[in-house]
Amino acid sequence: MKTLFKNANMIGVNGENITGADVYIDEEYIVAVDNAQEKESSKIRKIIEKFEPDRMIDAKNMLLIPGLYNAHTHLPMTMFKGYAEDMPLDIWLSEKIWPAERKLTDMSVYYGALLGIAEHIKNGVISSSEMYMFPENILQAVDESGVKINFCNGIMALDHNEPLKNNKDFNKAKKLYRNYHNSSHGRIKIDMSIHGEYTSHEKIVKAVADFSNENMIINHVHISETKKEHDECLGRRGTTPCE
Repeated sequence: MKTLFKNANMIGVNGENITGADVYIDEEYIVAVDNAQEKESSKIRKIIEKFEPDRMIDAKNMLLIPGLYNAHTHLPMTMFKGYAEDMPLDIWLSEKIWPAERKLTDMSVYYGALLGIAEHIKNGVISSSEMYMFPENILQAVDESGVKINFCNGIMALDHNEPLKNNKDFNKAKKLYRNYHNSSHGRIKIDMSIHGEYTSHEKIVKAVADFSNENMIINHVHISETKKEHDECLGRRGTTPCE
């Protein structure tokens, strides 16, 4: 589908203000921006002259901005809004959230992800960095909705003596990468992730980093969420979690 936004006010990718612009979109790509205040190149002019939109939107008095990115989320957890508030993180998790999550199913996570995605779209968020259970169902929701995602399987490794090849989380993360990275026309990216400093040992951290470097993908981690985590890391390692 070809879409034309007419007379839009825009914030460009470098923060510049643009007024009275026409924005030409072909499927998922912005192919031209026609700003009356600027002289367009001959290449863009040719695109504009041949462009026949399927849909035209009058964007006068509206603002077009680059899409927003949620740098850390758990989409299906929107279902738990207001369920447990004003509690220390460890108690919130152990007494409220983890017991509730044990009742989730693949389909409840799928519909929860769709709800989270709908809230994102409503607020201009086009992509998120995500780690959660039932990954295939979350990725299905992403594929069907048309948004983008950086997804990772949070890897926990508490037993330093466990062989890396036996770590189910690490194996699942690598399988997700093989099966889904750059799927949905490149909208789905699979990252790697240790769950956190306090749920990982040095061997797994190095293995995850090596896999990421070999495949040129990024890492995602819970870090310095609470004073308790910060202080306990100082006690264990003599450094802060970020260090």
